[in-house]
Amino acid sequence: MKVKPTPFAASLKGQAFFEAFGWDYQNLPDFLKLGFRVDGKSGGTLFYSTNLQLLPSEEMAVAVIYSGTGKAGEATYGIMKALMVDGGLPVPREKLVGKPVQPEPMARDTSPSIGFFANATGFYRFDPDKGKGSLKVYPVSPVEAEMVLSLVYNDGFFP
Repeated sequence: MKVKPTPFAASLKGQAFFEAFGWDYQNLPDFLKLGFRVDGKSGGTLFYSTNLQLLPSEEMAVAVIYSGTGKAGEATYGIMKALMVDGGLPVPREKLVGKPVQPEPMARDTSPSIGFFANATGFYRFDPDKGKGSLKVYPVSPVEAEMVLSLVYNDGFFP
């Protein structure tokens, strides 16, 4: 992506240029390992889902808009990989994740915090335990609810 020669654009240099336009991410690790920077922006509500990915070095872009709930980010990722294959470019390989034998402590900079998540299926509370490397998910309800999901942290993932 190139900065257009306007007075406003002249004040935006490097990283500030991308941050000014609210990019959600600028570097996907799988693509970075192959030497590609991917810029992305997502948005949506319970009624629509969108995602835009740019691969500036190859002048490629993918945009997906779903009416209703959908995983537009996964769709743009898959389409971008397909376009790269079609263009003869290397693509990230899928990382095989197996069930870990032992949980690992979470890295300091990747530890999630207690929070809530809502989607079309319900409202949930996330309860991480950094020391034990676990993340437990409970439905939010007026009565004490049973845990619906328990994950353990291993190699940077909650498989």
